[in-house]
Amino acid sequence: SDQTANQYVTFANTYQPAYIASLLATLAIFIVLLILILNYFVVRPLKLLRTHTNQKALRQPDQTLYPKIKQLTYWQKNSSNEFHQVGTALRTTLKMLTLQRNRLIESDQSQRTFFADFSHDLRSPMASLLGYLETYLLYFNSACKFERKHYIETAYESAKKINQLTKEIFDGTDLDYQETSMNLEPLPIADFCQEILKNYQVKAKTKNITLQLKPCDSSVLVMGDIEKLDRVLNNLIENAIRHTLEGGKVIVSIRNRKSFVRITVVDNGVGIPQADLPYIFDAQDTGQDQTHAHTVHSGLGLAIAKRLLELHQTTIEVDSVLHGGTRFDFYLRQTQH
Repeated sequence: SDQTANQYVTFANTYQPAYIASLLATLAIFIVLLILILNYFVVRPLKLLRTHTNQKALRQPDQTLYPKIKQLTYWQKNSSNEFHQVGTALRTTLKMLTLQRNRLIESDQSQRTFFADFSHDLRSPMASLLGYLETYLLYFNSACKFERKHYIETAYESAKKINQLTKEIFDGTDLDYQETSMNLEPLPIADFCQEILKNYQVKAKTKNITLQLKPCDSSVLVMGDIEKLDRVLNNLIENAIRHTLEGGKVIVSIRNRKSFVRITVVDNGVGIPQADLPYIFDAQDTGQDQTHAHTVHSGLGLAIAKRLLELHQTTIEVDSVLHGGTRFDFYLRQTQH
């Protein structure tokens, strides 16, 4: 036993330093590999996440933000790795933020243009209203009865134009910022159009304009929201009368087209230039102002009519010839009794 113990001591003294050195080397290699693995699978993704979520980068304009989104291709969409899932979610979020930012910029520019155009349209009738009222007050005692009447009538016409502009503004705002509900019900479209035309008989008579409905068939029913269709037809008929010269015609026609009914409002008025036709349904359109210098039209009325018809899942079409009249067509779904 003493001999065995001596051999063990001799072995330990001989090989222990090498054994310890080997063990330490193995441990060091293991630690290095562990660090590399952690660096690749944990530290590196965390650094990328920190870089990609840097608030300064997110506040950059779109021209610098979009390239940063394209740099996120490192993250694998279908990976089971949590870091890749977080990185993919970040990439999707940045894309959504970019799209929303672009929409906000476009909306802001559109609103700026719209209010600039509205201010321009409002300036003329407002100046006319104030000017004629001031003239009326200044020359009340010296002006004759007919002159005073002229001042008041002109001021009244300007006030009507201002009222029309503000009404269109409120109508457009309601459609933009409120959830619009639809109350669809069967509607005898011919009788409905006839009642609206009656409201314009006096105005048409002052310009010797003939109003017609073809045909007047009460049996034709459509599905529609009465309030919204009333606004659409009032806008189209009023525009037709306004832009039709004395002695002209405004015709509302109703035609069956299988499961739909086509409603047409046509006049033989001054017409619209072909170059303006693609833009007449834009809220900012001022093309008609250039064509009809004697009227004020902000372009909102037709834009509102188009939106209201879109709520009925239909569209409105226009065809016009300069000095040859204008025609508007839209379709409504037909229904039975």
